[in-house]
Parts: sequence; C-alpha cells; structure tokens
Amino acid sequence: MEDRTNIEIYERDYLLSCHYGDYKRALELAEKLYDMKCSILGKKHPDILKLLKDLAYFNYKLGKFEKSLEIKEQIYAFLCSLKGQEHPESLQALSDLVYSYGKLEKTEKMLPATQKLYELQCKVNGEKDENTLITLEYLIVMQSDLKRALELAEKLYSARCEIFGTDSPEAEETLKLLNEINTKIEENP
Repeated sequence: MEDRTNIEIYERDYLLSCHYGDYKRALELAEKLYDMKCSILGKKHPDILKLLKDLAYFNYKLGKFEKSLEIKEQIYAFLCSLKGQEHPESLQALSDLVYSYGKLEKTEKMLPATQKLYELQCKVNGEKDENTLITLEYLIVMQSDLKRALELAEKLYSARCEIFGTDSPEAEETLKLLNEINTKIEENP
C-alpha cells in the first residue's frame, strides 16, 4: 500500500512539473517513477513505455541528447518485442531513431536504420506511401554509392510521377535530385 501511495504522490508532482514546464524536476520524478514501477510491474509492462517516452523527451529538452538517444533505442527494442517490428508504433520509434541519429551525426547507425525503416515501410505501407517516399528520399541523400543513389532516385522519380504527375513540384524536385546525382557521377567516373 505504501508503494502505491508513493507512486500516486510522485505521479501528481510529476504531472504538475510537466504542466508547468519544469523539465528538470519532471525528469527527476520520471526516473523515480520508472524505478518504482519497474520494481512493481516489471520492465516489460506497457505502462513502462509511457515513462520511457517521457524520459527520452525530458532528456532531449534538457540537452542530454545522447541519453535521449539511448532511451529511444530502448523504446524501439521494447516496442519490437511487445508489438513487433511492423507495428505502426514500432515504425514511428524507428523513424524517431533515424532522426536522432541524424541530429547527433551518427551516420554509422543512421544509414542502416534508414534502410531498415524503408524496407519495413514498403512492406507495411507500400512503396508509394507518402512516409515511405520521404524515407526513400533520405536514403538517397545519405548514399555514398552514387550508382545506388541513382537507382533509388529513379525509383522515387517514377513513383512521384505516377502519384503526382510529371509536372508536379514533387516530380520536379526529384528530377533535380536525379540531375545532381548524374552530374556527380560524370564528375567522378
């Protein structure tokens, strides 16, 4: 009973800290709540996921980007084990990871994570889904292999022409990207 009372007190204070934008205090309380709830519910309980997301958010807001990234990796692993890789929440968590890898210039992790995200989005949402195409564009820009980048850009151009038409801004933007890649290939045979 005492644990439950303590949790309720911490949760109340935690919600107030969140409401007033006191991220430092909210982070302290979220860490305590995480430890308390994990000891009662276990680390694989769905309620723990909300706290993990909050911990990642507060660390990010306080400039603790590496810690936030570490927690986002835990969130992704947690969601994959709980709901599977193809679940929309897992895909969103992987997308968040890709973004964080980019922000922290973790290119060694960003490219494989983006490739994985693209493959999963193709499988779940289809190759012509808007989010899938956005991920494909990121994947193209990250490629150091220009021939692979060209292959992917042609795929993106074809999809955008089919969806939006050849005269659309989306298709024209992709055509510019194709031309840039072709120029780089010609300059570096």
